Parts: sequence; structure tokens; C-alpha cells
Amino acid sequence: MDEEMASMSSFGVYQRVPISVANGRQILGCRWVYKRKPDKDGSLCRYCARLVAQGYRQKEWDSFNPDEISSPVVHKDTLRLFMTTAAAALSLRVFSADVKAAFLQSPF
Repeated sequence: MDEEMASMSSFGVYQRVPISVANGRQILGCRWVYKRKPDKDGSLCRYCARLVAQGYRQKEWDSFNPDEISSPVVHKDTLRLFMTTAAAALSLRVFSADVKAAFLQSPF
């Protein structure tokens, strides 16, 4: 949890907002989500903790504008196509990497 808070603080992900600033709007809470990360052989390697917002409490147009939301993600079939093309057709080597706090480094 300390590692997660340190990474969010270093990237300037959040700022504390006093209740007086809310002007009658609802302030979203947060929860900790814990996960066990296994090693390649299946043995327990380490634990992960993520701080997530309680987005289910948001109200459309009060908390956010739905016209300004964009969440670009790749479809699994598209990813499989690129990996197959890279590995089989182009004889390229494909590697995977686990980047800590990758979503915190996004410019959006």
C-alpha cells in the first residue's frame, strides 16, 4: 500500500479536496483492492495493492460529462492478430513486460 501511495504521489495523480470545495456535490470514496501475484511456476511471488475510486457512486452530468470520456483499449482478437503476425509471418521475437504504475504515466 505504501508503494502504491508513493507512486501515485510522485506522478501527481490526485490531490486532496476539502469538503467545503464540493459545493453540494458528492465526493467519491475509494477502496483498496488486493491481489496475489504468482510467479511463473505458480508459487506466490508477491502481493499487490491498488487504490480504486468508487465510480459506481457517480451521477451522469453531475460528476462527469459522458461526451468527454474515452477509454481506448485493444480488443483481444486484434492483439492476437498482431502477435501472430509478428511471431509467425515476420519472424519477430515477442516479449512481454510488467510495467509498474503504467496507467499513472498516461498523459490523459
